[in-house]
Amino acid sequence: MNTLHSRIAAALNWTAEDAQSLSLQALRELVRPVDAALADEISRTIESGEVLRRPVSRCRCGRVLPEVAAGATPYEFCSEACKRALAPKPAKPTPRLVCAIARDIRKDWGVKINYAAQPYLNAMLEAETIHDD
Repeated sequence: MNTLHSRIAAALNWTAEDAQSLSLQALRELVRPVDAALADEISRTIESGEVLRRPVSRCRCGRVLPEVAAGATPYEFCSEACKRALAPKPAKPTPRLVCAIARDIRKDWGVKINYAAQPYLNAMLEAETIHDD
């Protein structure tokens, strides 16, 4: 079907995406004055019911995706902008407990902790969140 839509687009000087946005019945009427043989082929395709049996791949935003050749990787998104907008967002990291941060500081610094920082580190070891007293 992609080749039929490509030929219709070429006959009308359109893009393939524009041609895929209309029904074959509408395209047949637009093509008839330009290429009668192609209009007849569209009629045969409509009458055969081939277009009804083919599932249409759609982007997550709802737009119709172009068909791919057999064995090729199918498209998932209609554009890079759509891919960025609809792709799953990375999960936000869970906040660490203040006491866990203090333990890491103590482990990294060992006995070399500055005497002026020691009271703050001790307070951090007793707190779970920044809102604890």
